Amino acid sequence: MKKTTKKIVSLFLLAVVLVMSSQAVCSAQNINVTTVPEYMEEDEISTYDIFKPTQEYNLLREDYHFSGSAELSNLYTNYYFTGVNNISISVNNKLSSTLYVKIIRLNGIFSNTVDSTSVYGYCNLYSTFKDLDPNEKYCILFVAPCEFNGYVTTNRK
Repeated sequence: MKKTTKKIVSLFLLAVVLVMSSQAVCSAQNINVTTVPEYMEEDEISTYDIFKPTQEYNLLREDYHFSGSAELSNLYTNYYFTGVNNISISVNNKLSSTLYVKIIRLNGIFSNTVDSTSVYGYCNLYSTFKDLDPNEKYCILFVAPCEFNGYVTTNRK
Protein backbone atom coordinates (compact mmCIF):
# COMPACT_ATOMS: atom_id res chain seq x y z
CA MET A 1 0.00 0.00 0.00
CA LYS A 2 2.85 2.37 0.89
CA LYS A 3 4.60 1.67 -2.45
CA THR A 4 1.40 2.42 -4.37
CA THR A 5 0.98 5.78 -2.62
CA LYS A 6 4.61 6.70 -3.38
CA LYS A 7 4.13 5.78 -7.04
CA ILE A 8 0.95 7.86 -7.32
CA VAL A 9 2.60 10.88 -5.67
CA SER A 10 5.67 10.51 -7.89
CA LEU A 11 3.55 10.31 -11.06
CA PHE A 12 1.54 13.35 -9.98
CA LEU A 13 4.71 15.39 -9.32
CA LEU A 14 6.17 14.31 -12.65
CA ALA A 15 2.98 15.38 -14.44
CA VAL A 16 3.08 18.79 -12.73
CA VAL A 17 6.72 19.33 -13.73
CA LEU A 18 6.02 18.33 -17.35
CA VAL A 19 3.01 20.63 -17.65
CA MET A 20 4.89 23.58 -16.19
CA SER A 21 7.94 23.06 -18.42
CA SER A 22 5.83 22.67 -21.59
CA GLN A 23 4.08 25.97 -20.87
CA ALA A 24 7.43 27.71 -20.49
CA VAL A 25 8.62 26.31 -23.84
CA CYS A 26 5.45 27.46 -25.61
CA SER A 27 5.71 30.98 -24.22
CA ALA A 28 9.38 31.34 -25.10
CA GLN A 29 8.90 30.26 -28.72
CA ASN A 30 6.47 33.09 -29.55
CA ILE A 31 8.58 36.04 -28.44
CA ASN A 32 9.80 36.89 -31.95
CA VAL A 33 6.48 36.42 -33.73
CA THR A 34 5.28 39.82 -34.94
CA THR A 35 1.70 40.97 -35.20
CA VAL A 36 2.18 42.01 -38.83
CA PRO A 37 4.63 39.73 -40.69
CA GLU A 38 6.46 41.22 -43.68
CA TYR A 39 4.26 39.47 -46.25
CA MET A 40 0.99 40.84 -44.80
CA GLU A 41 -0.81 44.05 -45.55
CA GLU A 42 -1.17 46.49 -42.62
CA ASP A 43 -4.95 46.03 -42.34
CA GLU A 44 -4.93 42.22 -42.17
CA ILE A 45 -5.56 40.49 -38.85
CA SER A 46 -2.66 38.36 -37.69
CA THR A 47 -2.86 34.92 -36.15
CA TYR A 48 -0.07 34.21 -33.77
CA ASP A 49 -1.55 33.32 -30.40
CA ILE A 50 -0.86 30.10 -28.51
CA PHE A 51 -4.05 30.56 -26.47
CA LYS A 52 -7.63 29.81 -27.46
CA PRO A 53 -9.55 32.88 -28.65
CA THR A 54 -11.95 34.74 -26.37
CA GLN A 55 -13.46 37.25 -28.83
CA GLU A 56 -15.96 36.71 -31.63
CA TYR A 57 -15.46 37.62 -35.28
CA ASN A 58 -18.52 38.14 -37.49
CA LEU A 59 -17.88 36.23 -40.74
CA LEU A 60 -21.25 37.38 -42.06
CA ARG A 61 -19.84 40.94 -42.31
CA GLU A 62 -16.48 40.20 -43.95
CA ASP A 63 -13.78 37.60 -44.47
CA TYR A 64 -11.24 36.95 -41.71
CA HIS A 65 -7.62 37.29 -42.94
CA PHE A 66 -4.86 35.60 -40.95
CA SER A 67 -1.13 35.01 -40.95
CA GLY A 68 1.37 33.47 -38.57
CA SER A 69 4.47 31.41 -37.95
CA ALA A 70 5.81 29.23 -35.13
CA GLU A 71 8.53 26.65 -34.66
CA LEU A 72 7.16 24.70 -31.68
CA SER A 73 3.87 26.19 -30.50
CA ASN A 74 0.53 25.46 -32.14
CA LEU A 75 -1.28 28.65 -33.12
CA TYR A 76 -4.97 29.54 -32.80
CA THR A 77 -6.83 32.23 -34.69
CA ASN A 78 -7.20 35.31 -32.48
CA TYR A 79 -10.99 35.18 -32.82
CA TYR A 80 -13.64 32.47 -32.81
CA PHE A 81 -16.50 32.19 -35.31
CA THR A 82 -20.14 31.59 -34.47
CA GLY A 83 -23.51 31.98 -36.16
CA VAL A 84 -22.53 30.10 -39.34
CA ASN A 85 -23.18 26.53 -40.48
CA ASN A 86 -20.16 26.33 -42.82
CA ILE A 87 -16.79 27.98 -43.26
CA SER A 88 -14.33 27.90 -46.13
CA ILE A 89 -10.64 28.48 -45.55
CA SER A 90 -7.87 29.35 -47.95
CA VAL A 91 -4.39 28.60 -46.60
CA ASN A 92 -1.01 29.30 -48.19
CA ASN A 93 1.70 27.09 -46.62
CA LYS A 94 5.04 28.92 -46.77
CA LEU A 95 7.16 26.00 -45.53
CA SER A 96 8.37 22.82 -47.24
CA SER A 97 6.80 20.61 -44.57
CA THR A 98 3.10 19.70 -44.48
CA LEU A 99 0.89 22.11 -42.50
CA TYR A 100 -1.88 20.53 -40.42
CA VAL A 101 -4.99 22.64 -39.90
CA LYS A 102 -7.80 21.77 -37.44
CA ILE A 103 -11.27 23.19 -36.94
CA ILE A 104 -11.80 23.34 -33.18
CA ARG A 105 -15.13 23.62 -31.32
CA LEU A 106 -14.67 25.61 -28.10
CA ASN A 107 -16.63 24.40 -25.07
CA GLY A 108 -15.47 26.49 -22.10
CA ILE A 109 -12.13 25.10 -20.94
CA PHE A 110 -12.65 22.05 -23.12
CA SER A 111 -12.39 21.86 -26.89
CA ASN A 112 -12.48 19.18 -29.54
CA THR A 113 -11.42 18.79 -33.13
CA VAL A 114 -14.42 18.86 -35.47
CA ASP A 115 -12.50 18.39 -38.70
CA SER A 116 -8.98 18.73 -40.06
CA THR A 117 -7.02 18.99 -43.27
CA SER A 118 -3.42 19.28 -44.40
CA VAL A 119 -1.60 21.55 -46.81
CA TYR A 120 1.48 20.18 -48.57
CA GLY A 121 4.69 22.21 -48.49
CA TYR A 122 4.69 25.43 -50.54
CA CYS A 123 1.07 24.79 -51.61
CA ASN A 124 -2.29 26.51 -51.32
CA LEU A 125 -5.49 24.85 -50.15
CA TYR A 126 -9.12 25.91 -50.32
CA SER A 127 -11.42 23.74 -48.22
CA THR A 128 -15.01 24.00 -46.99
CA PHE A 129 -16.19 22.63 -43.64
CA LYS A 130 -19.94 22.01 -43.50
CA ASP A 131 -22.58 21.06 -40.94
CA LEU A 132 -21.28 23.35 -38.20
CA ASP A 133 -23.68 24.27 -35.40
CA PRO A 134 -24.35 28.04 -35.61
CA ASN A 135 -24.80 28.12 -31.81
CA GLU A 136 -21.27 26.84 -31.16
CA LYS A 137 -17.92 28.67 -31.17
CA TYR A 138 -15.25 27.54 -33.64
CA CYS A 139 -11.65 28.55 -34.23
CA ILE A 140 -8.77 27.27 -36.35
CA LEU A 141 -5.65 25.63 -34.99
CA PHE A 142 -2.40 25.54 -37.00
CA VAL A 143 -0.02 22.78 -35.90
CA ALA A 144 3.65 23.77 -35.52
CA PRO A 145 6.02 24.04 -37.22
CA CYS A 146 4.12 26.46 -39.41
CA GLU A 147 4.32 29.60 -41.51
CA PHE A 148 1.16 30.52 -43.38
CA ASN A 149 -1.38 33.11 -44.43
CA GLY A 150 -4.89 33.00 -45.79
CA TYR A 151 -8.49 33.77 -44.97
CA VAL A 152 -11.77 32.33 -43.68
CA THR A 153 -15.11 33.04 -45.36
CA THR A 154 -18.71 31.82 -45.24
CA ASN A 155 -21.77 31.96 -47.47
CA ARG A 156 -23.42 35.37 -47.14
CA LYS A 157 -27.06 35.39 -48.23
